[in-house]
Amino acid sequence: MNQYIDALKRPFSDFKKLGIGFLFYVIPFVSIITRFFALGYELECARTAMKKQRKLPEWNNFGNLFVRGLLVLVIGIIYFIPLIILLIAFTWQFIPLLTPNMAPEEITNIVKDSIGYEKIIILFIVILLFTYILPIAILFFIRKYEFSDAFKIKEIFSKAFKWNYFGAWIFLGFYWVGISLIVQGILYLTKEPYIVPIVLNSAAAIVFSITKYSLFGRVFKDL
Repeated sequence: MNQYIDALKRPFSDFKKLGIGFLFYVIPFVSIITRFFALGYELECARTAMKKQRKLPEWNNFGNLFVRGLLVLVIGIIYFIPLIILLIAFTWQFIPLLTPNMAPEEITNIVKDSIGYEKIIILFIVILLFTYILPIAILFFIRKYEFSDAFKIKEIFSKAFKWNYFGAWIFLGFYWVGISLIVQGILYLTKEPYIVPIVLNSAAAIVFSITKYSLFGRVFKDL
């Protein structure tokens, strides 16, 4: 239980470092690039958590942060290639039936008729599996920052279905729902449509991400 509490508290242990991460998320359009720096930092949060360090890591070696954040995107894309292939295999039959002016309801009906509920269920299960596996694959990469380590499938699956990792994954799911409800509640009360949503969503993103990677890093050490 201590590792969950430590992960929840860690983003707020140094508001200066948290604020730097927030800045990388908050600037519209520019954040498309700067989020890779933030992601690289979050990976370092996981790596230091593996060493059971409670203090947030320093913001330095920005080149490494950017490259590592970019590599995580590449890892994610590679992991989802089988899903993309499966999706194409299930949907290629109805693609010729689509027209540019077709309403969303018509597209939905064609997809249902062409794919069938069985294939939709299969797609959902595959998406859930890959979403569940990806964080631990990234943790393997973080351990030594070796790109190939993210694809040690046998080792990854041997650890992915242990209770520690499963429990952390479920906990973080509920935590994200809780943060989202708080953000939506504040947005509903303020009704400011531009600046407040950007600020709140950016703050929620950096807080959640540091918590997530800190908890996964700590759990990974115990697997």
